[in-house]
Amino acid sequence: MNAFRKQQMGRPTRVIHTGTNSNAQRLSLCATFALVLIVAAGAIAQPAPIARRISAGSTHTLAVLPDGTVKAWGSNSYGQLGLGNTSNQLAPQTIPGLSGVTAVSAGGDHSFALLANGTVMAWGHNNNGQLGLGSVTNHYSPQPIPGLTGVTALAAGPNGAPNGAGHSLALLANGSVKA
Repeated sequence: MNAFRKQQMGRPTRVIHTGTNSNAQRLSLCATFALVLIVAAGAIAQPAPIARRISAGSTHTLAVLPDGTVKAWGSNSYGQLGLGNTSNQLAPQTIPGLSGVTAVSAGGDHSFALLANGTVMAWGHNNNGQLGLGSVTNHYSPQPIPGLTGVTALAAGPNGAPNGAGHSLALLANGSVKA
């Protein structure tokens, strides 16, 4: 398959993401397991949302659209979709009030968005302070992380044993890492 070559030639690509689908994180209503494919636009029978960046958490998915907004879907037990509630979503939903996003990172049950100005928004499960907000309160909608600027990349870790805590990292422009 020449999907990567076609992508390099400037054609838009569509992402078909598949895998365990216990919470519809795959954009399909049936539970299944398969592979992740990146396919050139027009090369698939059913349309998939065009995304600039994607990130898959344990049971939820985030996608940055070309306009800098973010879609989220899947499990939402701790507000990890950023929609202001804990209702699971079978189809992509736009996260309200979130724009200017350049990257996302979906963790076990928490999420981050990197904004074009180098700041970060966080939401979801926060039982051990993994959101970096100075508390252990869960947040159902994106919150700015105070004092965190100059960020160039994010990583939201999976839930860890034995207490289910996730962890998070931010790479700063000066090469240092904040945990």
